[in-house]
Amino acid sequence: MKKSAVKILIMLCALALLAACGGQPAYYPEMDDYVPEDGQVYEPDGPDDEPEPVLDEPDSLPGKIAIIAHELSSWEVRRCWTDRLVERYGPQNVIVYNWTGWRDSDADMVAIVNEIAENPDIAVLIVNPAEHADDFIGILRQRRDDIIVMYIEDRDVELENADLILRLDADAMTRGFPDTAWELGARTLVYFYNGHHWYWDEDEDDFIMTANEESYWRRYFRERTAQIGMNFVEVDTEDAIQCGSSYAMFMSETIPPLLVEHGYDIVLFGLDNERVFWNWLVDGFIYLPTHPSWFQLYPLSLARELRVIDFHDSLTEDFDIPLLIEDIREHLEYRNHRGLIATLPISTQQLFPLAAAEYGIRWMYDEVPRDGIDANGLERIMVDIIAEHTGLQGHSVSLTEYENHIMVLLDYLIH
Repeated sequence: MKKSAVKILIMLCALALLAACGGQPAYYPEMDDYVPEDGQVYEPDGPDDEPEPVLDEPDSLPGKIAIIAHELSSWEVRRCWTDRLVERYGPQNVIVYNWTGWRDSDADMVAIVNEIAENPDIAVLIVNPAEHADDFIGILRQRRDDIIVMYIEDRDVELENADLILRLDADAMTRGFPDTAWELGARTLVYFYNGHHWYWDEDEDDFIMTANEESYWRRYFRERTAQIGMNFVEVDTEDAIQCGSSYAMFMSETIPPLLVEHGYDIVLFGLDNERVFWNWLVDGFIYLPTHPSWFQLYPLSLARELRVIDFHDSLTEDFDIPLLIEDIREHLEYRNHRGLIATLPISTQQLFPLAAAEYGIRWMYDEVPRDGIDANGLERIMVDIIAEHTGLQGHSVSLTEYENHIMVLLDYLIH
């Protein structure tokens, strides 16, 4: 007891001495409720005490941008459609309407369109793929002719009432595939096709297999590879691919013998982008994606697939994309895969909405024609967005105008 009392006395003396010498009572982090006698709470000096920088709010625009976004899109796509545009142009300038698809009736969509029509501040409408979109845009057109309507398309639908439809140019990507593959170092192009199909024969009361006619693209690839001096190999899948497991079995049985016979400077066309990518990770041949479906490779998604960044972080954090591209290339160098893969420079699910919004703003300010589409102006907008996002200066974008469609061809980014 005496020893404990002595220890307590020593601690009290030490505290008194510190208070007398320092002029400020000692503060300990665990003493959250401690308040000095003068009423001023001690706050340690350091960089954490510096005030948060005040970011300038974007100026108000002459009109608002309305977005109809499909709720069933993936979280990452939604973030591109909504958060990115709100961050860029300010919440006071962007209004987001949710379209929940199959859970809502047509009346719900009509209500959204009526709300847009009754808001005189809305000057730009960007539409995400939604059921019967053209019908609803037609309803809006009956009430408002002072709104520019742009549709971000990821599937082939007919839209007569939109002013501008942005679509990735799948035909141009396919047409340039052999030449881009040659530039990557491919010396053999393996073309996969299904040479047969089944149909029901009523006379035979059974399914009959018959040969398919040779497609235009099969002929084109054979001729083009011959022109540039590339070896052309055709593989008939013969309906071997029916589901995920049969796809995996087909790949495991088909790809290794092709590598043994033709070497690793081959490129594959006609198979699922994701399945080919999985094989590329293991075997290291040349990977060039065709027209993206749901599996779209661009720097952020490639870094995620290569485990350069964590999957969760790729959805919740913003990255310095130019630095991320350097990290990807260092990782590929380590794997001996450098220069063997090409991706899009930016996700179209980010590029197209940003470009549409920027074009709509220029339309508000009469910097682009009110009638028709300024394809050259839109092309410059996309080039600038890619440069801002990736650090790639002058990365080529080619636009082809077809009625109210703008077909977009992006140069590949070779890693």
